[in-house]
Amino acid sequence: MSNDNKILSKNLKYYRFKHNFSQETLAEKSGFSRNYISDLENAKCNPSLNTLTSLANALNIKTYVLLKPIQTNNMPTTRIDIYRKKFNKE
Repeated sequence: MSNDNKILSKNLKYYRFKHNFSQETLAEKSGFSRNYISDLENAKCNPSLNTLTSLANALNIKTYVLLKPIQTNNMPTTRIDIYRKKFNKE
């Protein structure tokens, strides 16, 4: 797994959770299958630029954001983490 794929997989999952989307919801909004979204989040494939653009549009973010490393020390990894961060509950 390349470093770029790791970044993409973490960012895709992060922004999906941030928007409170399931994999199914993101799949519907981006035009891909839920299995493909899962493969991307697990860094099992290399998406094209068109794919990244479709995903970014569905998440209402710029395409480059999916490939930009973000601070991971406070990055939520589950929906519960997102909820806790949003409402400052531990």
